[in-house]
Amino acid sequence: MSLQSDAPIVLVATRTTCEDFHQNVNQKEIIEVGLCLFEPSSGRKYEPVSVFVKTAKKKISKHCQAITGISQKDSDGGVSLDIAFEFFEDVYDTKKYTWGSYGHFTKEALESGAKAKNVKLPFGLNYINIQKEYSATLNYHAECGMKTALSMLGLKNISNLSCEDEVLNLGIIYNEILKKGRK
Repeated sequence: MSLQSDAPIVLVATRTTCEDFHQNVNQKEIIEVGLCLFEPSSGRKYEPVSVFVKTAKKKISKHCQAITGISQKDSDGGVSLDIAFEFFEDVYDTKKYTWGSYGHFTKEALESGAKAKNVKLPFGLNYINIQKEYSATLNYHAECGMKTALSMLGLKNISNLSCEDEVLNLGIIYNEILKKGRK
């Protein structure tokens, strides 16, 4: 998917259970989904929103809580993934927009979660991997993490403990990509 500079895009981030870093994404459960509508033409980022998601099979380990900042109590107070998807689609009309995330993990986690729940993703058909766009735009031959990307752009990392912060960082990076344009 190529960069679009006029149509809004839905920026998406997830947090998952994380007992083992090398665990397959299909074995993890989503515990938080965040999004932010972004208007590339103006650089405007709407207020981000995130939803805690109840785990169905996994419990949130102390290791996972330390990494994500999300406790089992947070997850238990959340909603099922299908309800989170309905919320995003109903409130933000997300099906009509291109969506993007930083790297492939979020997309894979959402696709795997949707498949496990037998529901459709609440996003449009067009997807942008902003990590790949960043590398292509800056002629950077390796994929780097979000903190590194922000640093290389001379920008400050807002935080990365919540999906709300992550989608704001994602909007900052995407806006810079659009400013620089493809070479």
